[in-house]
Amino acid sequence: MPTQLRQFKSGAEFHIFGRGHHRSSIFKRDSDRVHFLTKLDEFCDRDQITLFAYCLMTNHYHLALRQDGTVPLSNMMSSLLSSYVQRYNSRYGTPGRLFQGRYQSVLITSEHHLACETRYIHQNPRKFTDFRTYRWSSYQQYVDTAPGIADATTVLALFDHSRRAYANFCEENLPAHLQR
Repeated sequence: MPTQLRQFKSGAEFHIFGRGHHRSSIFKRDSDRVHFLTKLDEFCDRDQITLFAYCLMTNHYHLALRQDGTVPLSNMMSSLLSSYVQRYNSRYGTPGRLFQGRYQSVLITSEHHLACETRYIHQNPRKFTDFRTYRWSSYQQYVDTAPGIADATTVLALFDHSRRAYANFCEENLPAHLQR
């Protein structure tokens, strides 16, 4: 069966995610994550893509993005992933595939959906650590004034620009013992 074409168009928002081949690690060191984020920022700027949120786990990643220009988001993803794989394979002396197939994409269909997708992305580390202090996500840009590459303003506007309201939204479906 042929691969289905993705319908990326200007103004469309997506939750994009991918994982390592056979669920293996795609980030071995902090410097790998730094490189991935640096390239992500570079290619988003180049292709007029807004990054709303991200989370980099050991064997997978999550991104919430909007295509602002006419260059398809798939071009940015191709540049990002191929440049990352080339560096990874060179650095670790590994040949071949790093990622398990193509990245997955979910069209974000409303403002509420965007808020829920960013919450999902930010909560992703919760099975392993406290997502509120996880270093490799954009959550701190939402609840604090931490610098970073994500643009939190669009989502925070849905919460009247209240960082506390967004934090409460993210903690809504956490067990009581994990809430502040």
